[in-house]
Amino acid sequence: MKYLPILKLISTSSLLSIVCLSISYADTYPKNLFKISQMKVDSVRQPHGLDWYLKSRESKVILTSIASYMGVDPSYVSLAIDVLPSASVQGEETFYDLPLAPGYKYCASRVGVTSLNPGSGNRAAVIDAKVFENGHLGVYTWTPVNHFGEGKSWAEADVQVMGILNSYYTEYVNKGICQQVSGSHEQLFSCRGNPCNGGSHGQMQDVGSVVQDLKSGW
Repeated sequence: MKYLPILKLISTSSLLSIVCLSISYADTYPKNLFKISQMKVDSVRQPHGLDWYLKSRESKVILTSIASYMGVDPSYVSLAIDVLPSASVQGEETFYDLPLAPGYKYCASRVGVTSLNPGSGNRAAVIDAKVFENGHLGVYTWTPVNHFGEGKSWAEADVQVMGILNSYYTEYVNKGICQQVSGSHEQLFSCRGNPCNGGSHGQMQDVGSVVQDLKSGW
């Protein structure tokens, strides 16, 4: 009987260890840790926001696709449905702007170019992208107004800006995921004609490989 208190102590300690081990490290990160602003640049020279994507695909499919690219569980990512992209058309030039989600700090961005037309020659379509110090991503396109019979011209691309909750920003800069904008802006890429794959800033695609615990959800 004199060993019973020791056994109780060992049992209690073991139980606490089991409980601690059962709590995932990922629980220290909140849901919606990241928020994604999204825009479509197309030949109509109008910006299409998240509402445009939702017409062809449900939000769950879009979110799963983005989370898969990041390598994380979708519970840590949300879509910035309140963000409205804009565009200013000036002759053959168009200036697009995709804002950062309110309440989040800029972390990373990417632009995937679908196609440019004309794809070659001295009047090949132009596209370039910059991220500014306020977290907005700007896309510039030059698409020539062709003469009769020369066909249409366009620049098409998918654009994403990833924000992170302010309190986690420094941690994810140190992890190499979030990248700071040095100066007034950072140039992502610039293309005239094809091939053009676009460009990125920060390591949006490496989140899951760097923070393994984010691969499993809540």
